[in-house]
Amino acid sequence: TILRGMGAMVALPALDAMTPALAAAASRNAAPPLRLAFAYVPNEPASGATPAWVSPWPMLTRANAELTVDRGTLSIRNGRAQIGKVEWSGVQGAIRHLEGKGVLGLEASAHGPLAEMLQFVNHTPVGGWIGHALDTGSAAGVADLKLELAIPLVDTPAAQVKGSLVL
Repeated sequence: TILRGMGAMVALPALDAMTPALAAAASRNAAPPLRLAFAYVPNEPASGATPAWVSPWPMLTRANAELTVDRGTLSIRNGRAQIGKVEWSGVQGAIRHLEGKGVLGLEASAHGPLAEMLQFVNHTPVGGWIGHALDTGSAAGVADLKLELAIPLVDTPAAQVKGSLVL
């Protein structure tokens, strides 16, 4: 099913070539068609002896980014998203070497309630990657966060985290 989906994804842009030129000219004032949509659900239901698994990552809302696949690289540019009341912007990144031992590199900035940022760190794998240094912390007010992640896809515990926080 993945290969069928990839085939459909690659074939979708070719559908425009089959539209008669006059029909295309008449519809230029219309909104552009949706060419690709992603629906990612990281949780897995229980199946047989395998227990259910819930993703440690929070759900993104109002997510928007430019995704480009070029040879063995998936690039993310001009990304924006929201997690709770925290707004993320300037999301840039890539997974190079999709065919092998890829590393997801991400850079992003966030603005919003400091308490929610602290919750994000402590309730996601980021908390483990920084040795649970903020587990007993508490916070209030608004803050700006810059975060850089390098996550090896085949060895996520070896992820690297860099960040800065402005209160």
